[in-house]
Amino acid sequence: MIQAQLAKSVIKAPFAGKIGLRNISAGSYITPSVLIANLVNTSKVKITFSIPEKYANSIKMGTSIQFNTSSTQSYSSAKIYAIEPEIDINTRTLLVRAIAENSNGSLMPGTFANIMLPLQTIPDAIIIPSESVIPIQGGKKVFIAENGSAKEVKVETSTRTDASILIIKGLNKGDTLITSGIMSLKDKAPVKIKLK
Repeated sequence: MIQAQLAKSVIKAPFAGKIGLRNISAGSYITPSVLIANLVNTSKVKITFSIPEKYANSIKMGTSIQFNTSSTQSYSSAKIYAIEPEIDINTRTLLVRAIAENSNGSLMPGTFANIMLPLQTIPDAIIIPSESVIPIQGGKKVFIAENGSAKEVKVETSTRTDASILIIKGLNKGDTLITSGIMSLKDKAPVKIKLK
């Protein structure tokens, strides 16, 4: 009976990890609802992020992602281990979780991460600066240089970043794209190209 009573005076952690700042003082009376300290397993970190619903079918279990944090400028690798089975109706996003090794302890749990998620590989993709695309009624157009004059070309675009846009139809490899002065250009106008 004494041994059983003594066993109740010892608190054992359910897993190995790092213990944080204590929230109690010596001699305090402890109940199951009292927070003693935070125990965090830092050998592996979980990354939770959301993706737009249009990419939901591109995500698979076991896919590798790259990420970095403000404290680690170099990119680390993680593997997707869980995907929410439904889209959030409020945000129209899909919740995804990945896990990364953290044996050296460089990643701090709770930090914000920038995710690089490979959704699709497009061989021979044509990416152009966003400012060279002109919206028109029924689509988009760009100007290319051909035999000393500007040629208007209608293009179909896909995903974009703040600086570039993916062209899926309209341009060919080797075309000379005009990127400046395009708002004053007209089809078949003479142009003088300066390559950068």
